[in-house]
Amino acid sequence: MSTDATAIRGLTLNVADPDRIKGLYEGVLGFQSGVDADGRVTLAPPGGGSPLLSLRKAVAEKEGAPRTAGLYHVAYLFPSRAALGAALSRIIAADYPLQGAADHIVSEALYLADPEGNGIELYVDRPRAEWQWKGKQVAMATDPLDLRSLLEEAKASWTGGDALPKETVIGHMHLQIGDLRQGEEFYNGVLGFDVTQRSYPGALFLSVGGYHHHIGLNTWGGRGIPPRREGEMGIASFRISVPASRTLPERLVDHDGIVVEVEATQ
Repeated sequence: MSTDATAIRGLTLNVADPDRIKGLYEGVLGFQSGVDADGRVTLAPPGGGSPLLSLRKAVAEKEGAPRTAGLYHVAYLFPSRAALGAALSRIIAADYPLQGAADHIVSEALYLADPEGNGIELYVDRPRAEWQWKGKQVAMATDPLDLRSLLEEAKASWTGGDALPKETVIGHMHLQIGDLRQGEEFYNGVLGFDVTQRSYPGALFLSVGGYHHHIGLNTWGGRGIPPRREGEMGIASFRISVPASRTLPERLVDHDGIVVEVEATQ
């Protein structure tokens, strides 16, 4: 598969308080909110882009067990370092807590969570020419990130104000699962993603088209954790687009109860 024809298009979360989560995305991160035909809150880059996130009111406002499979984080890919630095500046101005920051060699990333604990990564890629490959495995690490440099770059060259860049997309999904072998069978064997990194303890990364990763899987919550149950708070589903030449059902459920919606692109 080519990376142009395959992409992650959107995430749906089951949440207790959509308006509270909308406050973070709209007020701090610069997303534009709306409402879809089903009455769900949607969040998209300004300028009429497709929603990246939909918030569905949870039927039972009870979180899943902390060691249940589900979302580790959704990762929003920014078009430039200056744009990421501007997001960091807004987070600091809002006094919203960061959970971490890292230089991954292939990318630079900020980590936070929404008010209900759903993980969020904001990141920018380094140029592909700088990525280091050994065979089919890409070098990644978790090194300290120069936050001051990000802020200085935003101050020097960012002109977008408080808005999220319209080019922002979901770069990857990182999921917490119970068994990496089963995860590989599904995302590689069924969906056709290539394994790009398997040296991280308890983690596996997969992509198409030579990207560092579109899908991250980990068992850091414990091997053999139970699958998600329908309607639990947290991830409800995420959507990927694949080339129309591939024949796949429109709705798949992996071994951990995570729903993957498939749409064909021409």
